Amino acid sequence: MSMSLLSLLVYTVGVKCRGINKKEHYAPEHMFSLSENTANKMFKRNGMIDLVKHNRTHLVRVYPKGTRVWSTNFVPQQYWSAGIQLVALNWQTYGGFGSRTALSDPLTIDQTWAT
Repeated sequence: MSMSLLSLLVYTVGVKCRGINKKEHYAPEHMFSLSENTANKMFKRNGMIDLVKHNRTHLVRVYPKGTRVWSTNFVPQQYWSAGIQLVALNWQTYGGFGSRTALSDPLTIDQTWAT
């Protein structure tokens, strides 16, 4: 690969979140994932401002908590409002948010659109 092409390459490195404060330093390519619960705890502890400041220069991903076994979703707006760029949602349902799950009602796509 040519050096000019290589200079255009953008990459991230997944790192463990050790907290967002002035003591912790993350390189620009460092990205971490937060569970829904961890992000909500940050909001409650007045960490929202620190999170917004962090998200100005770094990528952060939030994913649904592991107990959402019925493919339910959280409301992504609060995370986007905090500047979180990647909000992972469960898309294992037909017809939008929570109408039918693929596990409990195995219809074909044609049958689903007809209902």
